Amino acid sequence: MSIKMVNNKIGILKIGKSNKKEDPSIFATVEVADNLGIVKFVSDNSTYSVGTKVYYGSKREQIKMNNLDIQVMDEDNIYAVVKDSHEEINETKEE
Repeated sequence: MSIKMVNNKIGILKIGKSNKKEDPSIFATVEVADNLGIVKFVSDNSTYSVGTKVYYGSKREQIKMNNLDIQVMDEDNIYAVVKDSHEEINETKEE
């Protein structure tokens, strides 16, 4: 089944919980925020693409889509796009 959001809505899979965890890839403890997620569903004219990791605000509605608990919100509720440290290292090497 293919799902496309309408208007300027975006669907995000929540991946964060408020706690700390060990990240063996960078040998450090990482703070995992409650409002961290991955874009799963977008509209045709979306600014974001599926798979983008983002921080989002509190104006959202949780619904069940494709057996996932998805946070649905307006695109302007996205506060920041997150790049993992290994992505930044690869970009630096390419420059």
